[in-house]
Amino acid sequence: MRIRSVSYKEKERVLMRALARARSLSRPEFVGSAIAPFVGRFGYPNVSVGVLSPAVHDDKISRYDDPKGWAKGGYGISRIASLRAGVVNSSFSSNVRNFGKLVGVAQEVALAENVVDVDVVLEKTPTPAFSSSKWSSPIGAKARVKKLSLENNAKVSSRVERVVSDDLSAGSALRILYDKGVDENRLSRMFSVGVFGKKPSLVPTRWSITATDDSISEGLLSKVRDFQVGDCRVNVGCYLGNHYLIVFLPRPWSYELFELYANPGLLEYSSDFELFSGRKSYAHNCAGGYYSVRLAILEHMCRLKRQNCVIAIRLISDDYFLPLGVWVTREAARKALEKRSVSFSDESLALEYVKKWARVKFGVDLSHILNKSVVLGQRSLRGWLG
Repeated sequence: MRIRSVSYKEKERVLMRALARARSLSRPEFVGSAIAPFVGRFGYPNVSVGVLSPAVHDDKISRYDDPKGWAKGGYGISRIASLRAGVVNSSFSSNVRNFGKLVGVAQEVALAENVVDVDVVLEKTPTPAFSSSKWSSPIGAKARVKKLSLENNAKVSSRVERVVSDDLSAGSALRILYDKGVDENRLSRMFSVGVFGKKPSLVPTRWSITATDDSISEGLLSKVRDFQVGDCRVNVGCYLGNHYLIVFLPRPWSYELFELYANPGLLEYSSDFELFSGRKSYAHNCAGGYYSVRLAILEHMCRLKRQNCVIAIRLISDDYFLPLGVWVTREAARKALEKRSVSFSDESLALEYVKKWARVKFGVDLSHILNKSVVLGQRSLRGWLG
């Protein structure tokens, strides 16, 4: 089956629909339910900090920033864009280490378990806008604040409060809270506004997302390395035009990610890898997607109590015509891992299966990337031991 091409007209239609759903403000003052903080990276260490909220109270505010819920509910690009276009970024400037009272408001928003309303007075009435990136979820209008305060008290759960008050390192705090059931989306919000550690610092949202995925994965990987080696199998799944072929080979832990467009005539791709000891430097080629997909894979292996050499292949079709953030890659990989695995008696059959799948589905030949795979070129531990 051939993929459906998405025209610029369709992309324009989705954007116009999103902007039409955005609530135009007639005044620079409003009371709205806070979603999350947002920390920019430009000008670091003096950055833009914002509190994201629609300009109205909403008891179902979690739906505005819920990647897991969006994926589970099968939300499409148009629906997510329409939701996020109604989000106002009420922003102010701050040094990453010297906080003012406004950062305290952003911290309470990040920690709150309940719906927290913010009373916002902007310098001027913002015009409807929409911006998206491959790093974080889209945002609507942005304007600088004159006044920002909470309308009601933020309720912080005891599990979060204990960890925050213990002055643990950010990495330790993230891993403990993750083990207690706090998901990575909430954790990255907390991390970004400097609530962890003895010397807290603001962390740009773009960086905090990847750092959170990486920190959680470190804890999971310490467990995975002690598991027995699993069987040879393949998982395939997709979300929002991001198709993942995830190959589990019966070898000790290593991981390699390939990313490419589902275009038969395009040979370009990005890749990064790590061997058993882990990765020591940032994955510059695949960037945040490397860490988000690795987290999904390690979660899966912890559930199975097995370790494998894993090759993940991301095929991006024309259906993914508007970037919505790195969370898409994490949820698409999770969807693939929720599917029933296809088992194989040896590695060559598994690799032939993924090559045939890509060829039939998209007319794409994966031979050129698999031939350059670093982890496939490594001898297994069994081989080293003779």
